[in-house]
Parts: sequence; C-alpha cells; structure tokens
Amino acid sequence: AKIMPAKLVKGEPGGEAPGNAKAGSSRYSGIGVAVELIGNTPTVSRVLPGGPADKAGLRKHDLLLAIDGAPFEDVSMQATLNRLRGPEGTQLDLQFKRGQALHSVRVVREEIAVKNVVSSVIDEDVFDWGYLKVHSFVEQNTCRDVGRELDKLLDEKVSGLILDVRDNAGGRIDQAV
Repeated sequence: AKIMPAKLVKGEPGGEAPGNAKAGSSRYSGIGVAVELIGNTPTVSRVLPGGPADKAGLRKHDLLLAIDGAPFEDVSMQATLNRLRGPEGTQLDLQFKRGQALHSVRVVREEIAVKNVVSSVIDEDVFDWGYLKVHSFVEQNTCRDVGRELDKLLDEKVSGLILDVRDNAGGRIDQAV
C-alpha cells in the first residue's frame, strides 16, 4: 500500500458541519460557520467555503465577541447559534478576535445547504486518490450518503481512499459503524 503524503490534503472540499443545522434539516439560514464553546467564548471551528462568513473573512479559531453590539457573555451553544441564524438576507455586525487583533465585519445571512458527506478526487502523478469527508454521523442517511459518494469515487477509478472524519460533530454510533 502506498502512503499518501500529508501535503496533498490541503483542506477539504465544500460542506459544513451540520451542527449548525436545525434538527432534521439539511438547510438553514445563517452565516455558514460551525462554532464550539471554548471556555465561555464561542469559537469558529469551521467556515463554509464560499459562504457569507468566508466572504466576510472569518477563519477557524476566530473568537466571536458580539453581534450588533450585544456581547456573547455566558451564553449556551444553542443561544449562540440562534443569534447567528436569522432570516435570509438580513445582516448582522459581527465583532471577533483573531490573535490579539479585534475585527468588525458586516455579514449577510444566506440559506446554507448542509451536505453531510462530500467527496472529491485528488490527482497525484500516477495515482488518483478518493477523498471522502464525513462531517457527522447524526443524519439518518449518513450510511446512504457515504455509499453514494463512494460509488462516485469508484466510478472515477481511484487508486485509494482517504476517509476524513476530523473535526467531526459526532452522532449516532450505528451511523458511524
């Protein structure tokens, strides 16, 4: 078996952790980030490529400080997500910290389509590698989605497979198995 050099995995193709999605839904209106609470501070754990937060310049590890001047102080994860979500087309002024620098950006909420399982082909000289990213195991259809994406990769005649479950939102053990 050939070991794939780490330099070839330059990130992951589109998609976002469905931890931001409403239960049972694959769509929501928001800014396109996944967050986690570190201490009591909401922290960006993933930015949806091409989404509103990405366009506004947010990055993984940014600390969310306030929305429209109202600080995030001792808020729950759900309260944080509720403040980031809102009707499509509405805007919010977001203050965040990156390193020691403070930033303010205006972000317009969009409908975000959450794709739990994504795949792509990575070309490396002689070999084509299939890249399969599973964002979480909470959806009832995770197994079906993995099968569908795997079939697409096999149709491309990939030489090997990278199964990426990094930064996974977790979920149901039967879906993981």
